[in-house]
Amino acid sequence: MSKKLLNFLIILIGFSSCAPVEESDTFWNNIKTNSEYNPFVFVFSNSTIPTCANYAQPKLEEVLNGEIEGISKDKVNGCMMYSSNPEGKLYSIIAEDLKSLFNFKGNNTFKSYPAYVNNLICYNIDSTSWHTSIKSDITKSPVIKLGIKTTPSGNQIKVYVKGEYTSSLSEHTVAVYVYRKSEQASQETSNGTELFTVKNKIYSALTPTSGRSLSTNSSGQEFHEIFTLDTNGEDTSNLGIIAVVYRIIDNKPTEILNSIRLDEL
Repeated sequence: MSKKLLNFLIILIGFSSCAPVEESDTFWNNIKTNSEYNPFVFVFSNSTIPTCANYAQPKLEEVLNGEIEGISKDKVNGCMMYSSNPEGKLYSIIAEDLKSLFNFKGNNTFKSYPAYVNNLICYNIDSTSWHTSIKSDITKSPVIKLGIKTTPSGNQIKVYVKGEYTSSLSEHTVAVYVYRKSEQASQETSNGTELFTVKNKIYSALTPTSGRSLSTNSSGQEFHEIFTLDTNGEDTSNLGIIAVVYRIIDNKPTEILNSIRLDEL
């Protein structure tokens, strides 16, 4: 072997060894995907409306805790959305963006707080229809299976989302939302203002609200996406992540293709 060829091979091996771990097939192969469809549900709430104290978060907790017959707590991902009062502690621009799909800017189905949503259909205060839709959706076969993993990196957390396609998909996105498992905030009740423990409230996103665009893919193909969460002094044990894949029509999310949650970062 000539000296030039040997030097070239040494340089090539050096470049290969410097490649980030997350670019390797082994890294992504070790992220296991969930073979089931998991609905992404949320509840629009308002801290200044007393009825929300009894019919917003408590209703979401019933679903997420498996208290509704026919809905397993392991099959549903959900969160609270506070889209009113931009000056309030609980306000989230993500919630405001999603509400625009249902208010006068969208299909005009949102009527008042609280409002229950599943698969981007707003059921308002009709919890019975909401539950029925969730029960139906958890029996779906996913068109894309999802896996998720995180690794700490200083004051940041790297988030890796993997998708395995079981059908062809064209216009679709992946959105990654960060929620706080619990926090204290004021809530108006029938007895006046009270301090509430708010659970599973979306407070930020690692993508645009409607998600990061994904390439057209066919059955058997995969997507690999990497995101960065700046912890900014947050207690990471109080944070969780939900990744959602949306079908997109006319630049708007129209359907939840699948979702996945990670409670421990």
